[in-house]
Order: sequence, then structure tokens, then C-alpha cells
Amino acid sequence: MTDPRRRLPAVDALLAEPEVAALAAAGPRSLVVRAVRDTIDAARANGGSAPPEGWSAAIRSRVRRLAAPSLGPVINATGVVLHTNLGRAPLAQPALAALARVGATYSNLEYDLLRGARGSRHGLCRDLLVELTGAEDAVVVNNAAGAVLVALSALARGGEAIVSRGELVEIGGVTPASKLLLKVHQSNFQVTGFTAQVSAQEIAALGRGRGVASLYDLGSGLLLDLAPWGLAGEPTVPQALASGMDAVAFSGDKLLGGPQAGILLGTRAAIEACRNNPLARAVRADKLTLAALEATLVLYRDPVRARLEIPVLRMLTEDVTEIRRRGEALQKDVGAAAELVEGESEVGGGSFPEAKLPTWLVRVTPDPRHLTPDTLSARLRASDPPIIARIGDDRVLLDPRTIFPDQVETVARAVRSAPPSRRGGGDPPPESRWMARGDRLESIGHRAWTVRRRGLRRGAAPPGGAPDPARRPARRRVFLPPPPRRHGTVRLPKTRPAAVPRCRQRARPGPPRELLGGRPGERHRAGAHPGRRRARPPRVDRTGRRARRWSAGHRLSGRRGPRGRGSGDCARRLAPANCGAMESWIWLETVVLLTLVAQGPMRGTIAVGDTVRDSLTRHDLVLPAESTYAQQWRLRGRAGETVTIDLASTAFDAYLFLLGPNESPKPPQDDDSGGRCNARLTVRLPTTGDYLIVATSSERRATGAFTLTVTAGPKPAALAPCTR
Repeated sequence: MTDPRRRLPAVDALLAEPEVAALAAAGPRSLVVRAVRDTIDAARANGGSAPPEGWSAAIRSRVRRLAAPSLGPVINATGVVLHTNLGRAPLAQPALAALARVGATYSNLEYDLLRGARGSRHGLCRDLLVELTGAEDAVVVNNAAGAVLVALSALARGGEAIVSRGELVEIGGVTPASKLLLKVHQSNFQVTGFTAQVSAQEIAALGRGRGVASLYDLGSGLLLDLAPWGLAGEPTVPQALASGMDAVAFSGDKLLGGPQAGILLGTRAAIEACRNNPLARAVRADKLTLAALEATLVLYRDPVRARLEIPVLRMLTEDVTEIRRRGEALQKDVGAAAELVEGESEVGGGSFPEAKLPTWLVRVTPDPRHLTPDTLSARLRASDPPIIARIGDDRVLLDPRTIFPDQVETVARAVRSAPPSRRGGGDPPPESRWMARGDRLESIGHRAWTVRRRGLRRGAAPPGGAPDPARRPARRRVFLPPPPRRHGTVRLPKTRPAAVPRCRQRARPGPPRELLGGRPGERHRAGAHPGRRRARPPRVDRTGRRARRWSAGHRLSGRRGPRGRGSGDCARRLAPANCGAMESWIWLETVVLLTLVAQGPMRGTIAVGDTVRDSLTRHDLVLPAESTYAQQWRLRGRAGETVTIDLASTAFDAYLFLLGPNESPKPPQDDDSGGRCNARLTVRLPTTGDYLIVATSSERRATGAFTLTVTAGPKPAALAPCTR
């Protein structure tokens, strides 16, 4: 057997495809070539299978991913103020202005303007740090770990560094080989019970008595006392220096609220040793770090201004009333799908590990018929910009504490774009009384259940005998909306969640089940005819696509009998007028699908004379029977009005449905009447009301741009062969 991977197209062949060639001409060719190679590699890893959306669409999608920046802004809705994964502290506006001012041109990074000679970057923030903290000297490196590394190398060279028990490792006493006593402030955890710690004052006194240097790894770098706002227990930088330690190290991007940096403060001798250590050059700070840090430190000259303008301090000290006001605005914008509840925020970043900040949360409860909390959270992350939320008690929680005021509408719009949600609880739907004992009510929107077919026998052949094998059938599948008051439910047995048992001979109470066209070959995979031979390979029409036509080797009912007549099963499932009139190439399968009609999200409204341009994406609804993406558009129609609906796309083979307000058992649908791969429906509207235009594709997982137009009056079919 030939390995399918041997049939994968060559790179040059894909680059010659019109859509791929257009990408290469418009953008960097090297990027497109890389995308082509990656797409082929992905297909090879998948056993040689071509991308389900097609080679051109897969390459175009990969080009977009490769061209997009890997680092970008997100909206933090978690309520964790110092979120390490999200970049910790947002910068204040003066710091951002300093970045733009210094980064856009040359700077005096290592140039002494007074002497006109080479200077040192270590002096840029030194005076400001000494002024704010009272330290004798200061030096800035690129991060806090680098600061501790430099201090250990400079102060403990040739000897031991002793760490107090319970903070890093257990150690013995001070020996003649000891050169440094290190105290590490606990971050991300808290030891409780019958425990004790050695204070910074005791360590400093012990070091001075033994002639050993002392270092305090403070971590967070808190310059202001936040106890008035309920945040106590975290030592401030002035308190650490007052303990008498020789050197204190801390971060610039935690409670300080500046950029990532490592800051060393202490005695003149200790800091001079650190500044002259060879490692100091390896971890030195760059000009952007120093510019943003200096602008942030300037704000601390006025503590009130610092608390209001530095985002971290503002979020930590914000009044709960203001948070509630912002939460109410967000809840109102989201709508009835959300509710406002009390909750807690966290400081994060290893600071105040036990502190809980009171807050108000916007709680969204996804409807399980559409999506789970994890799915809603994933859709928020896929929005632009991505929104990072947290999940608690099977609900998506949005904390306004870390959502900036100008981001509220963006978050609300992203939540509204998801399928409708509900707060949970409430009475069961009225259709539950139709469920027989031993059955259960099962949601449809979350996933489709493919079940055993109890389809119809074919009706009479079209005039003139069998259908022309060269002509593609005009009706590709039957799209029947469920009966009233049964939208979104189907009778399923508790013991077999993957299949519905075949209908008994006696009629059951309640409305008939939904029917939809599908593939003949799937009946064997579903187990409807375990004793029969496999279906013939699907026929291929002149455009190269699978043709859904009658196969003489199969019978839909599962029992032998004369063809051309409807069976009792058929009579119970559809009205007699519909039973025998189905075209001979249509196969009907029972598939749970039509939440698209009852519960699916509406993409928008289109009026007669309007044209909209949109795209099918992987975030749209999926029609499970054919694995195609779909969108709904609302059309307000008048009785007796004739309209023509055109769906045109160069990215996929367009397909149209029109669902009326009265749920016609045979809604209009079209594939190629618009010419090429475009769909066109000309319909005389029977009643006044809201109609649903379902825009989809006849190709599995196809995505891309399309144009939807509704015009008054009829238009002739523009039949032309589809070349896709």
C-alpha cells in the first residue's frame, strides 16, 4: 500500500497556487515559504492527510499566525494585581512617556554631559533612590535575581553564605569560613504554627559582631506603608534598611510598580563592592529600564500622587465602592447573562501571600447547551485583545479591580459575542413532559449526537427516469427545523448516550423527531446494517466533489421491501405529503442539529437592499452533520415580497438556507445557482415576519470572507461550473 505521505504536494506546487502566490507577492516571500513548509510538515505528522480547510486556507492562516507579534497586550480580569504570567506591574503614564522619549533617539546612557567624557549608567537612578530611602548608596541591575547574584558574588567571595533556618535551607552556625549572612523574605507562602524567625535586626547585629556582611533579599520592594488599606505584614524598604543590614535587594516590577529591575541599597562599602564586581556588567540594566524606573521613582516624591498614578498602588488601595460601580457598569453592558456578586482579589507576585482584598465580581454562567465555562474562557482569550478571566464554581468570573475603566466596554462586548448564557436554575423546559420514562433531556448545542438512521424509502424517480449522473443534485440535504416547543432537545436513552434506539412500531406521544440529510456510508459506521456489505465509494461529480445520490445497494428503512413506497416509519416521522416526494438522491438521517435555529447566536440583521461583508471563522457555529461553519442573519420580510439572496465567496463553496417564521418542513436552500461556487436563492416570502438566512459552506471546516446581499425582485440563476 502506498504511504499517503508520498502524495503530499511539493513546496513549489503550493507556492504556485493562485491564493498562495498572491500572499507571496503581497508580503515577505520567506514568511510564506515557511508557512508552506510548516503546513506540509503538519500534514505529514497527521499521516499525510490534507488540511480539512484546504491547503490555501491552511497556509493563509499559518501566515497570519507567523506574522502576528508574539508579545501583545491582554486585559487582566482575574483580580490578581501582580500577575507574573501577565507581566506583573503595568507602568504609569510618566514611565511610558519616558520609554518613548528615550527609546526614540540617542541618550546620555554612559556619557557625562558636564565633563564631556564617558560616564556610568550606575549613577542614573542612584541619587533618586538614596533620596527616597535614606540609603548610603544604590545600584540598579536588570532583575532581582541578578541583584542577589551580584551581592553573593561580591560579599561572600571565597567563603560561605549562611541562610537563616526556615527561609531557604537548614544550616549550621556561623563558622570562620562564613562571609555572608543572608535573610530571605518569604514570598508565595507563610509558615504558621509553633515557628519562629530570626529578625533582620538580630542577623545584622550578629554579622557586625563576627565581622560578617549581611544581605536582606526583600523581594517586593514596597516603598509606602499600605496598612491603612488593610495590607499589613510586608516590610517596607525603609524598614529593611533601618534594621542595620549591609545590603537590601528587591524588585522594581512588583509593589514598587515600575519596570523589571533589581535594586541594591545599603552601605557605601557593600554597594561599591557590588558595583565593581565583574558580574555587575553581565546583569546591567538597559536604557529603557532605567528611563521607566526613574520616571516611576519621581512619583514617590509625592506619596499621594504615587498612590493615584502608579497602577499597582491604585488598584491595591481603590475603594470597594468604586470597584462596585465599575462592576455594575460591566454587568449592565453584558446584560442578563451576568450578575454582580461579592468576592475577593489577590495581590500576587509573592507579595502579601495571605491577604485577600474585598471586591465585586461579575459572574457569568454559561448555558451548557452552548458552551462550558472553559469554552467561554477560551473564547475570551481568543478575542482582540485577549481577556484573561478566572473560573470558580463552574462560572466565569470577571474582577473589575484589575479591569481598567477604558476596558469595560471591550470586555462586555467580548462576553456578549459568545452564545447567550443564563444564570442557572429555573423550571425545566416545557418539552420535558414529552420525555418517556427512562429518557433524559439532552442539550444539542454543545455537541451533535449522530444516531442510527431510520430514514425514508426513496420516492418516485424524477420525470424521465433516474437522475442524470452528470448533474449535481440541487438539494444537498434536508434542513428541517424542530417542531414548536421542542427546540434544542431530543429523546435519548440513559444507557446509550451515543445513539437513539430505533422507533417502536407503536406511535409514541409527542411531536416527530428532526430529520436531516447526510451521507449513506455513515449508516454502516453507525451500525444500522451490521450484516450488510460496505457502501460503494461515493460518486464524484464533474467538479470533483462527493455527490449525495441514491445508492441501489442500500435501503433506508433497514428492512427489505419494494422500493418507491413510503414505510410506516416514514409516515410517523413526516407528513405523508413529504414522505414520498423526496428526491431519489436524498438520504435522511436523525441528527441533533437545529439549535442553530432555536438558540444559536445571531450574527446580525440585514435588510432588503443591503450588502454585508463578513467571514466564516472557526469561532462560528458548526453544523455537525457536515462539519461546516455557519452564521445566522435576520431578515425582516413582508408577505408576498420577492427577494433574491446572494452568498458569494472566493474562499469556499457557498451554501444558503432560508428559514421562515412558520418553520416550513422544506425550507429553501441553494448551492451553486449564483454561478461558480456562489449560492443564490430567489424566494417569494409567504408571511410577514423575521426570516433567518443561514450562510454556510458545502466544504468541511471551510473558512474565509464572503459577501451576503439581499435584493428586491427575482434574478435568474447564473449556473456555471464550480472549479473548487
